[in-house]
Amino acid sequence: QLTNFNTYVVFQGLSFFAYFFSKHKKSQALAKKAYFYLLKEPQEAAFLEILNLEIQGYNAFHLGEINAGFKHLEKALQVSKVHPHLKAFGQPIEFALLKFKCEHSVDFIKNITVLLKAQNSPHIDAVSRIGLYLATVKIYFFLGQYKKAHNYLTQNFHFIYSSQNLRLIAESNLFLARLLLHKGQSHEALAFINTIRSNLNPFVDKKLILSLLQLEFKILKLLELPYQHISEQITSLRTNIDSYQNTRSHLRDLGQRGTFIHGQDSLGDLLDEIQFHCGPQTLDKILDLKAYHLLFKALKLSEQKNYILIHHTQLLLISSDEIYHSTTKLSKTLIRMLHELASPCDKQHLIEKVWGYNYDPLRHDSLVYTALTRLRVALEPMNHWIINDDTNYQLLPDVEIQFIQTAPQALSASTLTSSRTFTALGASHAASPPPSLQSLTSSSAPTLPLLEMDLNLRQIQFLNLKDSVAVNVEAYAKHWKVTKMTALRDLKKLCDLGYLKRLGKGRATEYYRL
Repeated sequence: QLTNFNTYVVFQGLSFFAYFFSKHKKSQALAKKAYFYLLKEPQEAAFLEILNLEIQGYNAFHLGEINAGFKHLEKALQVSKVHPHLKAFGQPIEFALLKFKCEHSVDFIKNITVLLKAQNSPHIDAVSRIGLYLATVKIYFFLGQYKKAHNYLTQNFHFIYSSQNLRLIAESNLFLARLLLHKGQSHEALAFINTIRSNLNPFVDKKLILSLLQLEFKILKLLELPYQHISEQITSLRTNIDSYQNTRSHLRDLGQRGTFIHGQDSLGDLLDEIQFHCGPQTLDKILDLKAYHLLFKALKLSEQKNYILIHHTQLLLISSDEIYHSTTKLSKTLIRMLHELASPCDKQHLIEKVWGYNYDPLRHDSLVYTALTRLRVALEPMNHWIINDDTNYQLLPDVEIQFIQTAPQALSASTLTSSRTFTALGASHAASPPPSLQSLTSSSAPTLPLLEMDLNLRQIQFLNLKDSVAVNVEAYAKHWKVTKMTALRDLKKLCDLGYLKRLGKGRATEYYRL
């Protein structure tokens, strides 16, 4: 003879029980039953409604139903505001909403500002504050500000540990392990993971253990060590718990597509796009969002190397501490010099290769010094990458130069070109271009020495397309958004150098690769 209220209490209690064992589908079903009986109460208790809506919201997020999660938590917050005596119960929900919005959004710059402001709120509780700390560290990581992420996490460790919340401490240490891995300290990260796992409860911390196993799987794969046993543990855990984010992340690591609701988790959708459909629009998106860490995945870069990426006339400098976007514009001369510095070269070599002059120390030494000074300014704060001895100049051996060419809107594939070989790596999943530009698209390209013939980037990009490329002046001009006169000059120079053959007359003229 249970009353509606008592029935609510039973189902709500069972829902909490299932939640802490990461059985979110079961927990959600029980929570909905509890809510059904609560609504039958003539004197509905607002506090009990808040509790129920909160757990329904959290379950929805764990199940990948992001919009439903926001809806439940916003309703719970609204109920708390209607009843002044429940305001204290609404404040943690308000901070949870903020954390979830940042976790599933790609507006990183705005999010970091909002998070830093919220952490200083006088009304924030310890658990919420730590949650916002971790969300902030995650965004710093996506922005490529690795040193800042590490410093921010470690300077707040005292507060995190003082909470004595073992789960939050483990989450913090898990992110520290990720930062160690990024810095190339794979074995240290592996040892750290094992230490973290030993402090977790295998019954109620399954989701965290799954995250640790996934990171361990990634490290073992990177180190080319046996990982089959870890893969089996991951599969076993995934069948026992409901975890949308863990499942989606692990499927990406395996190169497998999952069935998820698109349009609700902007960050998850972007990560899937990078994994399975990375094209020119994707690269533009990453650069617009300043989510520079995602370039590693999009361009298949190694996290254990330093890079100078040349994007149009600007630089992205990638190190283990940060990814820095230099807004200093590079001239074609400085780009050629940067290429030559990939190997040791003296002043005579630079003058002959970069400027094409016969070297005269009295006339040309100052020219080299000035250009090097400008290049060092452009490479701030990584100008120590240029080294020199008594006679030679060069970049540090572990620095690799690459061009990243995000194409105009009509371009169907992005091209990443290495300064040493200029091998074009096009996106394999890009959509087909319009017929007028079909001849300008390539999925593989021949190698080409960089700028040895004083070519501009358009000409180099064109020559890295497939051998069968044929183009006319109009298509070339439209493709690179230049005037027909500029297009004609580009193509004429390539003909003069023997790269192209001109066939036809007038408007019917076409240029073919030799």
